[in-house]
Amino acid sequence: MRTRAVLDGDEWVINGSKAWASHLGGWDGDGPDLMTIACRTDKGVSLIVAEREHLRGHIDVDEYYDLPGLRGCLTTRVTLRDLRVPQGNLLGTEGDGVRLTRNAFQASGASIGTFSVAAMRQAFGIALRFAQAEKRGGLLPIIEHQAVADILADAKGKLEAVRLLSWSALDAVISGRPGASELALHAKIFGSETGLDVINDLIKAVGVTAYDTNFPMLRHLMDVLAYPIIEGGDVGVRRRQLQAMMSDPAYDPLAASELS
Repeated sequence: MRTRAVLDGDEWVINGSKAWASHLGGWDGDGPDLMTIACRTDKGVSLIVAEREHLRGHIDVDEYYDLPGLRGCLTTRVTLRDLRVPQGNLLGTEGDGVRLTRNAFQASGASIGTFSVAAMRQAFGIALRFAQAEKRGGLLPIIEHQAVADILADAKGKLEAVRLLSWSALDAVISGRPGASELALHAKIFGSETGLDVINDLIKAVGVTAYDTNFPMLRHLMDVLAYPIIEGGDVGVRRRQLQAMMSDPAYDPLAASELS
C-alpha cells in the first residue's frame, strides 16, 4: 500500500504509486475512464474512485510490464501526483476499503476457475488432435498408446471438474447462497493450479513439438502460469482466507455443499 489520500476541504489529494492492476495508464497514458484506488487515509484503508478528467495530468506511467502471457491485458506501474478527487467519490465509508476489496475479489477469484477451463479446453483440443493424427514413426496414432490416452483422459476429467466447480461458485456468488465465499476460494485455488498441472501434462503427451512457439500450445501455458498469482495469490492470500475461515469455531464444512 504505497498510496495515501489526505482530505483537503471537500477534495481528496492522492499521492503514491500503483502496480499490477489492469489498464492503470489507459490506452494513452492519461488513465482509464474510472480508477478505483485503494489508499491509506486517516481511518485506515479506503477506496476512492478517480475519473479520467481527474487523472489527466496527474498520472505518470513508470513502466509497462512485458508479461509472457495475458497479452491482451495492458499492465503498468503508475505514479499519482497531487491527484484531486471530490470527497463524494469515496466508496462506502472511510476505513472500509479492506472489506470492500475482499468482497470484490470474491467473484473475480471464482472467475479465475473459468479462465483455467478456457485454457485447458483449448490445450486439450490441440493435444487431442495431435494425438489422433501423429504417428511419431509408428504404425498407429499415438492416442492408441495407453500412456498418451491416460494423460488425455485424466486431463478431460479435471477440466470438467473445474468447469462444474467454477460454475457452482459463480452461481453461488451471484445468487448470494451460503458457502459462496468458500466455493469461490476453491474455484480460484483448485481451478488455477489444476489448469497449470493439466496443460503441463498435455505438453508431455505432445512431446518436444509443444516447445515450438509455432505450435499453438505454449500460449495457453503462458496464460495459465499467471492464474495462481493474479486476483489474490493462492499462497499468500487465498489459502490464508481459507485458513481463517476454517479456524472459526462456527465454520460449517457442509455449508458450501448446501448439506447443512
